Amino acid sequence: MKQPSEIVPVGPHDHRAQREWEHYQVAKGIERYRQTLQKVHEDGRVTRRGLQDLEPGQVIAKELIGPLVERIRQAQQAPMEKIGTRLTLSDAEWGLSLLPAETLAAVTVLHALSRAEPGPFTACAIALGTRVQHEWEYQNWKAAEAAAEKERKQKDPESQVPNLFKLMLARNNRQINERIFAKWKKKAPLFCAVNWTTNLRAHIGSVLLGMLVESNAWFEVVVERVNMRQTRIFRMTELGMAWVADRHQQNELMRPYLLPMICEPLDYDYSGEAHPQLA
Repeated sequence: MKQPSEIVPVGPHDHRAQREWEHYQVAKGIERYRQTLQKVHEDGRVTRRGLQDLEPGQVIAKELIGPLVERIRQAQQAPMEKIGTRLTLSDAEWGLSLLPAETLAAVTVLHALSRAEPGPFTACAIALGTRVQHEWEYQNWKAAEAAAEKERKQKDPESQVPNLFKLMLARNNRQINERIFAKWKKKAPLFCAVNWTTNLRAHIGSVLLGMLVESNAWFEVVVERVNMRQTRIFRMTELGMAWVADRHQQNELMRPYLLPMICEPLDYDYSGEAHPQLA
């Protein structure tokens, strides 16, 4: 978007200048909002950001997580019934039994919203399976640090050995991304890393993405021809994309992001009398 030309204030009595000032500030606010929708990479490339950190994505996440939780709970019943018997769990059943339904639903929805562009279904499933793996490692490390800290306090109440999981959260204001997580897990003796195969991650991710598609009208899997081959593509539906575009337009026009002021402020009247335009 072309930057609007700056307006020079000429006083509160020039109504035309006031309207131009208002339009100028609104245009600046719209431009700032559009900049928040982009991600600038280290090499200078600019791409669209995923929806997970944007207001439209947060609205979608609140709508999707609840139904998906119920869908995952139903799918978890079968592996729970097999545990303790001679029946063998499939890769997907084993993966669904590792974490609570609420956690799996949140990871799945945020992963789907983080993708700004459509992608091959298998690649999306593997990436989601990797997220589930990291979440499992994350939760187990948290439990191991808490158990070790409790044992240290019982043996020596004055122990100064830190809980590295809590230290990681404190050092980064409770905002942990993949880079920070990878850095801290190398420092933690209690961290238990797992090495899931690509097929295992693909199976777990495929089941979760399938349940996500079945439980709402926001995402779909379609077959497209890519490089002369038919490929399954995971993407947002046309209904979802239209809703997101409409939501962005509302945010631009109704509440421009970080808008400093609507119009040039009126001169202050030190006499204490009401300004003639406000009387």
